[in-house]
Amino acid sequence: MRCAQCDGPLERSTSDYTVERGGYRLVLTDIPSWVCQRCGRAVYDDDQSETITYVIRTLDAAAQRLRFLHRG
Repeated sequence: MRCAQCDGPLERSTSDYTVERGGYRLVLTDIPSWVCQRCGRAVYDDDQSETITYVIRTLDAAAQRLRFLHRG
């Protein structure tokens, strides 16, 4: 496999995923991924991508509820 960003070789490894959104910062560590040996970009399989998306959507909903309760 080759990196879509720099065409470097991808190797199976783990990586961290960090996102900051609407009042929270999420850091997921040691996620199985393909990591570019040239630029360091991580590429996730469909299963990992779907799980990351699920976690973010769940936290978005929880953060929204917290903001609503705060306004109470």
